[in-house]
Formats: sequence, structure tokens, C-alpha cells
Amino acid sequence: MSSRQSIKSGEGSVNAQGENVTIIQNQGLTYADVKDIAMTVFKSNFYDLGETVKSLVQERAEKILDDYLEKIMAINPELISKTADPDIRYGVYEVQKNHARRGDDSIAEVLIETLVRRTCTNDCSIQELVLNEALNVIPKITIEQMNILTILFLVRYTSMKWSLEALVELFLPFMDTLNIEKGDISFQHLQYASCISISMGEISFERAVKGKIPCLDTEENVRLVIQSNKIMETLSSVWNNSQYKHASLTSVGITIAISYLKTKIDLDCDLGIWIK
Repeated sequence: MSSRQSIKSGEGSVNAQGENVTIIQNQGLTYADVKDIAMTVFKSNFYDLGETVKSLVQERAEKILDDYLEKIMAINPELISKTADPDIRYGVYEVQKNHARRGDDSIAEVLIETLVRRTCTNDCSIQELVLNEALNVIPKITIEQMNILTILFLVRYTSMKWSLEALVELFLPFMDTLNIEKGDISFQHLQYASCISISMGEISFERAVKGKIPCLDTEENVRLVIQSNKIMETLSSVWNNSQYKHASLTSVGITIAISYLKTKIDLDCDLGIWIK
């Protein structure tokens, strides 16, 4: 065994060897138990970066852990027992580690929402795999890129019908970082991060939203309505003059968009509709 590896055991425990990782699997875990175990794992694995930095990363790690535990307790107190699952325990550590490094509260909210969804997932291996992968990818992208994923999701992957006013209200929170000049590099990075695929084919904004506005059955009618609204006209212009029209979401991209929608506008979508 490497000098940097150790296994610690507790009564009724199941041990997994790694870089000082202890997984204690038993019944009757409490909030305090889970928090103590998770913080012990985090402290024993995160690098010693000096006292000043150590205090900051520990504060971040504890804050995101508390926020996660409070959310699952609010949903169902019995979910606390699922944190004994080695896969979820590893996810908790990864979330702590990534938030300790970046310290971005907006990213932290998406990480927590995704980890909560992972904790609530029951016996669906594909959803578990996709949620696990999303937890790895979220720290590697920006809020601007999450806006891109969410606009793609709303335009191409939902079939709800909206009035023009409701559709504008739906898109508005995700348009504050629209930037055509930076668009290409953002799309390239999202493709690298396995969130999107980019093809030679394309779909215009008018065609993509046609079914979402009642009584508008042709692209020309949709175009006229879009031109009457400055926000929709801006979004249409950005879409039709960028990689939006060539992009489609991967399972990971869909998952991140759904988590981000929940944190941004409290729109709760059932992941199982898209990932089965």
C-alpha cells in the first residue's frame, strides 16, 4: 500500500481504498454524522495550501455541504441515509472540492441542485451516470455557457406552448450574457466539455420556436411576430448568426440546463422525460 493511502474502519463499515478516503456505510445516519464524515474526507484529501487558504477552502466546503444537506432534508429526511452510498459520498466530496477551488456561488447552486437530483435518483443507471458526469463538467464551464445550454434546451427540447409575452419572460433571465463575438469559443468549449455537438445541419430560430407560439403555423408568421418584439428579435439574430443553429445538446448538456433552470427561475423539469 502506498504511504499516501490509508483505510479507516468503523463498526459496520464498508471501506474503499483511495487517497485517505473513508466510507462508512451503516443505518441511522444523522445530519451531524454525514456532515462530520464528509468534512473529515474533505480535510484529509484537499491539499495543504497554508493556513489562510486552508480556512477559506474549509469555509466554502462546509457551506456547500450544509446547503446540500438542508435541501435533501427539506425534500425527505430519509434521503440522508442515501449519503452512505459510496457513489454519492464521492459526489459530495467532488462538489466540496470544486466549490473550494472556484468559490462561485452561482456555480455552487447548480452543483447542489445536480447533487440533490443524483441523491433522489432511484434505480436508474443511465440517469445516475449522466448526473455523475454533469457534476464533473459543471465546474469546467461558465454561467455564460450555462445560459447557452439553457436557451438551446428551451428552444429545441421543450414542446410547451406559450404566449409571446410568456416566451419573452422565459428567455429573458438567460440573455444577460449573450455575446456573438465570444460565441464561437464558448461553443467550442461546450463541445470539448461534452455538453453539445455541432453539426453541418442547421435550424433557424423561427423554425425552432414555431410550435411554441399558438396559432402561428408558418415560419413567416413567426418571423413577423418576432420582429415586433425587441428581445425576441435580438435572440433570433444571435441564434441565426452563430453556432446556436448548428448545435444540439448531449445528455450531459440537457442535465445541466435542467439544473440551471431550477436554480435560476425555479422551473422544475423532470429529467426522466429526456433521460430514460
